[in-house]
Amino acid sequence: MRGAITPTTIFGTVAMARQGSSSLILVVEGDDDHFMIRDHINVSDVVLIGGNGRAKVLEAAAKAERRGVRGVRFFVDADYDRFTQPTSSYPSNVVVSKHHDAMVDVVLMNPSVLDRVIASYGRSVERRGGSLDVAAVRAEAITLAGAVAPLRVVNERMGHNLNLRDFPFGRLASTTPTDAELAALAVERSDTAITAAQLEVDIAGQRSHVGADIAVLIGDHDLFRALARVLSDHGVSIRPEFLWSGFMSAVSCRELYLVAWYQELVGWGAANSHSTFNCQLVA
Repeated sequence: MRGAITPTTIFGTVAMARQGSSSLILVVEGDDDHFMIRDHINVSDVVLIGGNGRAKVLEAAAKAERRGVRGVRFFVDADYDRFTQPTSSYPSNVVVSKHHDAMVDVVLMNPSVLDRVIASYGRSVERRGGSLDVAAVRAEAITLAGAVAPLRVVNERMGHNLNLRDFPFGRLASTTPTDAELAALAVERSDTAITAAQLEVDIAGQRSHVGADIAVLIGDHDLFRALARVLSDHGVSIRPEFLWSGFMSAVSCRELYLVAWYQELVGWGAANSHSTFNCQLVA
């Protein structure tokens, strides 16, 4: 789907796909989700549609629910809803990731997948006579990505207009940045009225509110950018998008099987006498 795609366009595509067809329809939020699951979809039973954006997919889902359209599910990332809109609810035809996004669900439920990627790109360390603690690298990357997450929530909740796109993890002094450092860097690269001192207080408050549940806030893009930074500290120079591609290539049915949204979609298919995925694993 390309061009000026609107919720109405998405709904229209779903409605057309349902006409005269017994196939189920699964609409995913974006290209990344589409890429991650497309090879695992049972195309005999399910039509996979890319939705071109979370807000558009949720609007289309609400419209489909109002119109009583059956045999369709809309799959979106949870994002920061539990912190920015804690009283909100989703249409009954929506499947939502457990953590910030669907890919992070896979990462955190299946650490061995990311570990294989880290080990693969980290071989150069061993070739130089060194060693790489893969599990420690993974944990450090998750912690670093988690450090930025409260900043993102604050920006979304309070509308500070901060430029957090492609957050420059490489500019941080270490992989354990302070809230003051994060605030200063965010303000420096943004057109915003808030001061670094004010933002630091906001970040600290949000971090305290989230507590130990920081993993639910980590986004996939931040995670792979953070991982690239951690690896660079170990002498491994690799672009975040290569890490992302390596991870996506390593994800198999065995990893997806452990994720809550995968099981929910399996159940949806079974309830409609269809098989959502082509995976043949058993519990």
